[in-house]
Order: sequence, then structure tokens, then C-alpha cells
Amino acid sequence: MIIKTRDFDEIEIDENDSIFFEMPVIGFEDSTEYVFLFNDSFGTDIAWLQSVKEPELCFILASAALAKWDYSGKAPKDVRAKLGDGEYDAWLVMVVGETAEQSTVNLRSPIFVNAAQRKAAQAVLEEDLSVRYALFTCERED
Repeated sequence: MIIKTRDFDEIEIDENDSIFFEMPVIGFEDSTEYVFLFNDSFGTDIAWLQSVKEPELCFILASAALAKWDYSGKAPKDVRAKLGDGEYDAWLVMVVGETAEQSTVNLRSPIFVNAAQRKAAQAVLEEDLSVRYALFTCERED
């Protein structure tokens, strides 16, 4: 199937690549069908979460592993009930800054994905976690 995207023009996707949000992205409750897109330049730790039906609706995500944050076992009960059994990947909504050092991720509201079930959910964790966590830092040599 051909879809229009915000950043990749028109692309062809397999309908089986769609992920359905059982607990939608906060503020976008009417949009539940997305596809993960990747750019070879960024590898598999940065993804575009593209709405299948709304071309302009797209989020840039960073894998929790890239942020060196471990969400193993942190999916709340309501998320586990909606996503079912299996392995979960954790993704973080990213705010891309003008420089890499200015880019942040939201640690408090991860997106959990059960790829085998093709289901996802955004959770708001009760832990006191940053919503503007600096993803990249540069150490300068003087």
C-alpha cells in the first residue's frame, strides 16, 4: 500500500508493518495506526513514527537503549494488559534541537511496542523522570 509521509514523500509499505496503538499517543487519541520508518543514515536507534492515515502526523523517536535507559519490566499493568504477552521495545519521543546537544527525549512517557502483536501504547510512568532529558552530550577537548 502507498502512503504519503511528512518526511519521506510517498512510500510503499506492507500492511502487516502497521502498528496499532491500544493506548494512543497523548494528544492524538484519534490516530491509532502508524508505521515505523528508518533512515539508513541514523541506523535503527532513531525512527519516524508515521501515521498511516495522516501524512503530516509523524513523531521522531529514539530507542530507550540509545538514551541508555532501561525500561525492562517497567511497562505498567494497564499497558501489559493491552499489549499482551511477548517482548516489548521501548521508544522515547524526541524533540530535535538545532544541534545534537539540544535534542531531548521524554523519559516519563515512553512508547512500548509489542512488535509480534503489532500493538503499541504510550504510558505515563509514575516515577519522577525528566520530560526533557538531553539525549546527546558532547565533551570538548581544550
